[in-house]
Amino acid sequence: MDHGPGGFAHDRRASPPLPGPAAGRPRSAADGRIPATGCYLVSYAPGNAPFVAYDGTLRIEAATGRLLASGDLYQRAVVFDDEAGTMALAPPPDPAAGIPILPIAGYRYYLRVTAISEAGAGFGLAFEVHRFGTEFVTLLDGTSTNWAREGAFTAQMAPAEPPRAVPGGAGHFVGEVVDEAGTAVGRLSMSRVSAYLRKAIIEIDRVPASELPLDNGAGVAWRTVFDAVGWDVTPVVSDGDVAAPPGDAWNKAEAHAAMLARRDRSDLDAQWRYYVLAVQNIDFPGGERGVMYDDGSGGANRTPREGLMIASHWPIPTEARWGLVQGRRAGATVTYFRTAVHELGHAMGLDHNTADNGFMHPTDGIAARSLQTPGTPFPENILWSYAPEDEQRLRHWPDIVVRPGGSSLSSGARAPVQPFLSDRHRLDVAPVLAAVPLGAPVRIDVSLVNISDRRVAAPTNIGLASGQVRGRVVDPAGTVRGFAPLTIDESTGATQILEPGEHVDGSMTLLRGGEGALFPAPGAYRIVVEAHWSVGGLVFLCVGEASVMVTAAIDPGHAEAALKLLTTPDALLTLAFGGDHLPDGIAAIRAGLDNAVLRPHLAYVEARRLGTRFGGRPPDLEAAAVLIDATTVMSRAEVGKAMAMAAGDPGVGGRAMAKALATRASGGR
Repeated sequence: MDHGPGGFAHDRRASPPLPGPAAGRPRSAADGRIPATGCYLVSYAPGNAPFVAYDGTLRIEAATGRLLASGDLYQRAVVFDDEAGTMALAPPPDPAAGIPILPIAGYRYYLRVTAISEAGAGFGLAFEVHRFGTEFVTLLDGTSTNWAREGAFTAQMAPAEPPRAVPGGAGHFVGEVVDEAGTAVGRLSMSRVSAYLRKAIIEIDRVPASELPLDNGAGVAWRTVFDAVGWDVTPVVSDGDVAAPPGDAWNKAEAHAAMLARRDRSDLDAQWRYYVLAVQNIDFPGGERGVMYDDGSGGANRTPREGLMIASHWPIPTEARWGLVQGRRAGATVTYFRTAVHELGHAMGLDHNTADNGFMHPTDGIAARSLQTPGTPFPENILWSYAPEDEQRLRHWPDIVVRPGGSSLSSGARAPVQPFLSDRHRLDVAPVLAAVPLGAPVRIDVSLVNISDRRVAAPTNIGLASGQVRGRVVDPAGTVRGFAPLTIDESTGATQILEPGEHVDGSMTLLRGGEGALFPAPGAYRIVVEAHWSVGGLVFLCVGEASVMVTAAIDPGHAEAALKLLTTPDALLTLAFGGDHLPDGIAAIRAGLDNAVLRPHLAYVEARRLGTRFGGRPPDLEAAAVLIDATTVMSRAEVGKAMAMAAGDPGVGGRAMAKALATRASGGR
């Protein structure tokens, strides 16, 4: 509302992996290895259910510079074959028809694509499957959702001859779908049917006294707005003689009745059709510029998010904030078209967004902001686009969230969507040391900086244990090994506000990941770190990277100690947890401590273990302090933790630790 003041195996698991990096810019469909951007008609057939099949779309785009994809599946109908006298699956959609529009009632799954990578003559596709339910499910943590995660799957997609003509001869691919256990569960096919991601019709009716909201008079129109988002939108100017109620001011019920009576034939199972009604005035306290009245709350609006109206005769107040249009009628200004696009955003599931002066920022808020920029009065300060994160939502929210007649307004906040690559943050990544010896843990300092000119949300903690950071290490041969937190602390998911230029800092110590040692051999390594956090139902993502050199063993003793550290899984657990319960890990750490090359890199690991209580053993800060000297390598987070240990013990041990840290600081590390 722009108003004045006032068929897969079930498996629900938390913390899904973030998508990998873009596999380069998209190539042409003829290349066959990385699919071209656009919309693909997809069909999936389970291997053990002859009367079950799913059809839908897969959307692939790279507007943010990294390849992103998402999809939706609808269950195909089963029909009676009169000739054979048996039941059979209905035929799949025809790719020649372009982007398919499928029945709302058949909606079943959202596909959250986590990776697209070159593989042989085709490409590999990794994706999570989330089942949609019309009823809310309350999870153990008390949150409610319509979505149940049914597992992660992969498919090796290979170019194939299409069973029917594909528009423009674009790519067709097929592949076997495999679950997390490596079991084949079905077959997926996909054909590129459009360079657009989605398509919709916008029907516009009006009362005779109201203008048509077609553009802003400066080259921005319905099609240009949605071309930027990746939607194939067709505006249809329809009736211009809609009769107004007495007094020319419309309420929601009257607008809904007019839609039912005057709109063109509308089948929301066959078309995504939004209905815009231009009226003179809207009957709300204080007056209204526009309203999306189909909010899915029941009553006359049982079909949500298909109708909206805008007021051509809303009088713009004679106030300084309204700048160049104060005192004028809305329909005679550029604000009129802007309000129509704003309300359509609500019909597509978007909420207000004040991150910039784009379409989903309420008009009066943009007007108020103009007072801070006298050189750019309203409406010259309007951005004629959706905010980047709203563009992301329109591209990758599930169909059921954005299509008219789908789920209710605000359901997108609960959807399992792709992360949005933030352009308002920068993630700085720097190794504590540019070069480390083979076998030593690699310490990384990270800093998430607000690089915008406005306040932004950010995680309160970007240490590895926060659960909001993960990453990967790329070795000299190009092999990728991932790392993620072993433990997650109580701050998981918490966010804070950063002022322009402010930052939140963290550190991590890397040794092993799920694929084993992260730095198993000498050479130059790339370390890519991803910070992610959630605001308003959208996962934000910021990526940074750094390089580090791992030097070769200098003698047999160093090589032996390094081998023990690199091949002992419990070494990582000892590093992360401490304690006295992992003898193999403790032995590997102590082997490193006995080596002069590795000792500076492992001294704090053992010091923290000894200085932390375990079971009936009290902390021994005196023994811990002996390990810390001017050569000890520590991240800034480790220094902070050591200082906290010293401050927490007013006795001999605390004083010894404080003195050791002071000695280390004087040594320049």
